[in-house]
Amino acid sequence: METNKPPSVRLLCKLARENRDGACWYDIAQREIAEVCSLQNWDIVRFTGILAVTSPRVSVRRNARITLHYLATGELLDNVMRSIRRSVDVFNASGVILGQKTNAFNAALLGDASAVVLDVHMADLLATPQRLLSAKRTREPLQALIRRVADNVDMSPRDCQAALWQAQVKRRGRKPTGLSVRQEYANLLAHGGAFPNGRAIQQLADACGRVQSRFSFLNSGECDNATD
Repeated sequence: METNKPPSVRLLCKLARENRDGACWYDIAQREIAEVCSLQNWDIVRFTGILAVTSPRVSVRRNARITLHYLATGELLDNVMRSIRRSVDVFNASGVILGQKTNAFNAALLGDASAVVLDVHMADLLATPQRLLSAKRTREPLQALIRRVADNVDMSPRDCQAALWQAQVKRRGRKPTGLSVRQEYANLLAHGGAFPNGRAIQQLADACGRVQSRFSFLNSGECDNATD
């Protein structure tokens, strides 16, 4: 198996404690989803399901854009991958969410504190090629490791994973970001209820940045249990 040894429990505990402010990632995302769904009279479970199945291989911000555009228009953006389109079709027809990562992501966003999402950043942190995580014999011991760390740092497995995700994003020299559902909802409204297709979407954040101040509900939520 093409894996290295995952970091020690001690190191993972250290990273989780240092990034405790990131443990509220899912709580903030849940609040923002609930607010936007309330404003639009959208079903939260359906919104979260679409968000989950459109999450592979995209940034969290683009994930929010794809979902908001789809809920508002009934259409996916033009450059959404074929495999994602199939997953959306399956979800719409049966409610089934394909894939271990997307299932866990959906559960975490619906409040399952035991959920452990293993995406590309977590795979890197745990020294495991992401493609191997589809196998239970690889995935389950790593999820058990995260749960052990969670017990040691007094977090839920879901929140511990979020803290470790933030740690790994920072270790790669990037800035961790939230799901940005509120911000992207404001951008959606600024574009008349539908995002532009193609390359124009890449310019969306700069073009609409000033819109945020026009909506009182855009004040970012903070983690209730965040510490320095």
